[in-house]
Amino acid sequence: MSMLKKGSLIVSCMVLENDPIDLYDNHFLSHMCKMIEIGGAGGIKLSDGELIRKVKQLGINIPIIGIDKVYKNKQVLITPDIEGAKKVIDSGADILSMQVVENNPDFTLDKIEAAINKIKSLYNIKIIGAISTLEEGIMAEKFGVDYVATTLAGYTPHSNKINGPDFYLVEELIKKLSIPVIAEGKYDSKEQVKKAVEMGAHSVVVGTAITRPHIITKNYCNALNEIEV
Repeated sequence: MSMLKKGSLIVSCMVLENDPIDLYDNHFLSHMCKMIEIGGAGGIKLSDGELIRKVKQLGINIPIIGIDKVYKNKQVLITPDIEGAKKVIDSGADILSMQVVENNPDFTLDKIEAAINKIKSLYNIKIIGAISTLEEGIMAEKFGVDYVATTLAGYTPHSNKINGPDFYLVEELIKKLSIPVIAEGKYDSKEQVKKAVEMGAHSVVVGTAITRPHIITKNYCNALNEIEV
């Protein structure tokens, strides 16, 4: 069973609905994943079954965290049901991420708990509970997940809206939980990543700041546009 190395970097390779899809085809992303492994990452997070299979074929030797990303009513849902979870696992993911957030009436917490229990009974796989608040983190541990990640912090109506990572949430989760806490959400600098691990986070997820060149380029250009030349 794959384990995430403590103190490691997890790189999220995600495609959003409004991204330039021609750039983010599976060939491009699968080889980016290999470069990420060469760079020393301890895990890769992916959201497409076909992509997970291609990455596996490249001989990636670090854990692949799989999610089934669902867009519903202008909301992003992370593997909210057992059907999506099975699809991710069957594609070859080493670790599964499932939300423990009640942000859609079709996917209530009791249904999510039932899905987690069913997956645990069918597969020998570690599960990350993706949460947005301390209360959800405590609930996720009760549901039997192996890790909790602050994936949705700031992205749900009931979570804190702040610029940058929610370090306070990470700190409180570490205090309250006995399972490892993964820091995720708006991490875009080496200093932020180091701070989270120094606080006690098991590992840290970085996405846009590494894997989305059009956004990275835009940020640099915006900085230059602020000065007169």
